[in-house]
Amino acid sequence: MLELSHRLTDAASEAIHATRPKTFDAAVERFTRILQTIPDYPGGGLSNEGFARLNGLAEQVISEIEHRLDGDVGDRRRETLGTHVYEIRRALEEAFTWRRHYLKT
Repeated sequence: MLELSHRLTDAASEAIHATRPKTFDAAVERFTRILQTIPDYPGGGLSNEGFARLNGLAEQVISEIEHRLDGDVGDRRRETLGTHVYEIRRALEEAFTWRRHYLKT
């Protein structure tokens, strides 16, 4: 799980610091793909603190997307950015469901 955390941190950092839309989109998509793999791991491998950190990274990326949405962007770009938020939120919901499942067992 430590590797997962490092990969998410790297992708989040790349997204937050990206200056070009294509670079930003690629980093967000990579972040989302990695986030979607959380349910593939055994539940005991991620502490409450680790899970909170991953959730915090996701919120930082979403905040950056929202910041970019506040700018002067066209309809197509707005749709792309909105899709990024949706996909991250969906991956987070799946991770929360996974986490609740393992906390009960």
